[in-house]
Amino acid sequence: MSKYWILGLLLLAACGEPATEITPPEVTELPPAFRREGAEVRAIARLTPEEARQLRIHTREVHLDTVSFWISSPGNVEPAPTHRYTLSAPIEGIVSAIYAHEGESVFKGQPLLELESLAFARMVSTYLEQRAETDYREKQVARLEKLVAQRISPERELERARADLERARTLLQAAYTALKALGVSDDRIRAWEEGANARPNLRFDAPMDGVITRHLIDMGKAVSAYQEMLTLVRPGKVLVRGYLDPIDKRYVVPGARVRVHDLRESRQIEARVRSISPSLDEQNRSMVLNIFVDTREGWPAVGQQVHLDIEGRTPFPAFALPLKAIVYDGSQPVVFVQLDTLRYEERPVRIRKISSYAALIEEGLRDGEKVAISQVYTLKALVRYETYAEEE
Repeated sequence: MSKYWILGLLLLAACGEPATEITPPEVTELPPAFRREGAEVRAIARLTPEEARQLRIHTREVHLDTVSFWISSPGNVEPAPTHRYTLSAPIEGIVSAIYAHEGESVFKGQPLLELESLAFARMVSTYLEQRAETDYREKQVARLEKLVAQRISPERELERARADLERARTLLQAAYTALKALGVSDDRIRAWEEGANARPNLRFDAPMDGVITRHLIDMGKAVSAYQEMLTLVRPGKVLVRGYLDPIDKRYVVPGARVRVHDLRESRQIEARVRSISPSLDEQNRSMVLNIFVDTREGWPAVGQQVHLDIEGRTPFPAFALPLKAIVYDGSQPVVFVQLDTLRYEERPVRIRKISSYAALIEEGLRDGEKVAISQVYTLKALVRYETYAEEE
């Protein structure tokens, strides 16, 4: 039986295994791998010069160091907190006008809606009354100051007038503050003071450019104080929440790089991890990463799901290898270490962690060794052939 006939059979058997990549469970810790007994007896794949030329095996030199690698994670897109505004009714009333609707873009200062409110009318009336009272008290104090100076009126009347003025100013300030809390502008307040008609309508303007994403009111609908009326989102920045396996938390720190992809991976934006929530998300039992992303041409959009590649770094030294460099002998992971251009040693290794793109090897390799990262199934078949030939 010829070497090449046997090798062909072994290669056919190897082809029945995964062709190019190992696809172990995503981001999981593996149990410790144990070296096979008799590890001093090395299994070596030997090539002829012609076989080496045809196979063109690529190798990678490994070094023991802290390792950066990518961790895959799903993500959800939400509005950035500073780019989202919820408009709630500060006072009870009835919706008397709607100027912008759900899905429409608005600019800062653009009218959104109006409430007709008797409570608001009473607040305006109170302010105007206190304005008039304060003006009267100021004039009274000014008059008494002249009379006291001329010794026509006693000092105690001036002191009483000044106390009345201070109380009036305090009540005016309280009425003014209440109006400002409702969002009433100084221009509108001055117009009332100059005699403009004080309509009992409270108008709400957009506090920023954005898009109305939720509209919860209708014409003529009564609303109560603090009831949510609409949501405005400025789409230039979004918050992407990534969900990380708790096992991987030690590998990721704030500031780590992130690649944000759409689900078809046709678009990509790079960002950084802003923060990591200290507790597990109750719904999916994952650590939550907060990532702020500047959008491009409206992507990613609020409500979308995205795919994340998160940069991790080991807190311990390890060797990093692409998954395609590893094959399994039963449950034992092995790699092929280059001894020279024609010989590759099958080496059992212990894997510390497997990510979507790489395996971190903590035992079985030495610094500076070269490991085959292509044609590993062919090398495995050659080792099987050598073993078979020896048994024959």
